[in-house]
Amino acid sequence: MGTEVIYRSDPRLMALKALMTKVTIGDDGKSVRTPMLDDDSLKHVANMVVQHPAIIQMGAYTDHLGLDEDELKAISKIQQKQIPSKRLPYFKKLAKVIETTPTIPKDISLRSINPFTPFEKSPHILFGMGGGSQKLCQGLPFDVLSMVLTAEKIRRELNAGKINILCANDITRTNIGKHPSFSKESIDGVMSAERDLLQLVVEKFGLADYFNIFLSADLDKIIGREAKNAYDAMVKDAEGTPFVHDQHYAMEIAEMYSLINQELGGIKLGWFMNEIYLSKPKYIMDEQPFDARYALYLASRGLTNTVSIPYVKAGVKLYPDKNGFVQKAAPYIDYEPANRILLSPFEKPTEKMIESSKYGGGTNIKLVRGHFLSIFQLFEQLVLNRQIYEVIGKPDYLEKGERGQGYGNRVQFILDFIFDGNRPYAEEVWKNAFPNSL
Repeated sequence: MGTEVIYRSDPRLMALKALMTKVTIGDDGKSVRTPMLDDDSLKHVANMVVQHPAIIQMGAYTDHLGLDEDELKAISKIQQKQIPSKRLPYFKKLAKVIETTPTIPKDISLRSINPFTPFEKSPHILFGMGGGSQKLCQGLPFDVLSMVLTAEKIRRELNAGKINILCANDITRTNIGKHPSFSKESIDGVMSAERDLLQLVVEKFGLADYFNIFLSADLDKIIGREAKNAYDAMVKDAEGTPFVHDQHYAMEIAEMYSLINQELGGIKLGWFMNEIYLSKPKYIMDEQPFDARYALYLASRGLTNTVSIPYVKAGVKLYPDKNGFVQKAAPYIDYEPANRILLSPFEKPTEKMIESSKYGGGTNIKLVRGHFLSIFQLFEQLVLNRQIYEVIGKPDYLEKGERGQGYGNRVQFILDFIFDGNRPYAEEVWKNAFPNSL
């Protein structure tokens, strides 16, 4: 028997519906928002969760379906009974990582710990990187190191398996025709360069044995032909699902399921801008809309979701918006090279930090300071094994009087750590992929 009532005025359900909105740009240049979660799909998913709680797991979105509190308690009780005792210590370990790692937003990441994830079997970790939706990515941001280092922190603390980085050239190709910068050749060039740069990063960090970095167009080489056939079938099915519909969402769902959900389950690392305000819910341009679709799709098909989804905080731009607030962005996509610190052998981070700090941006902004400090901390902890300042020394602020210099110097140290010894190679890779950033 399914649920009798769905409370359609529940603010949490309204928040889920906001995430399930399709956003397009109209002829007048304004955003057009189309609701995608229809009542029939919502009712079906809610019934699946109520009828099969030992199989169906909605993760952070179980309480966003408009169910009453008694039903939610009953679902939680049954799912908690499913957890083998040997899995419980891993829950505590992951919760501790979430609570003590500065790159991770706590509340949503704690809610996204999935009791069905078999942490005791050393499941793999996955995060994906697209090449842009407005136009083709113009440079790989330094911020991407927050994802690389956070994934390594989780892997190390949980004794997880490989960290897979999916460079999504096939999904980015779905944007061809939206902007002149998109073509198969340009997309593959950018995504191949990002793959090669990140491979250099993990090698210089001494972590290459734990990472597998690949283009999504090569998925069949990673999962095998039989699994690729199942992937193709899932893409087709998901595209025909009203609340998924778009090809890029369908491909993301099938890739995630193929890489970490089918066998051991796994950990997918997302990126996060902010929580939805329940009093005034609206669409958020981070990975929450995809993660909600993933959970809904699996539930609608009776498939068990065995993926936990901790997040990293969004990347940041150097200059504030017109109202003086920090501008957040994807950690791996940049459209304005002058407004980001880039993971480039040509980058001059100290100059950028000092210049942006003179005009109200840069280290004047608390969130910008915190963002870079969190990356420095993980680098020092996981790679360098001491503080950067112990190597380079602190700048004399009283004598120099240049705000932002200390942050820029530490970024420069990390860039030199990565590129020294491989600079000609890295420069060639960068010039070919991101000529407009030079």
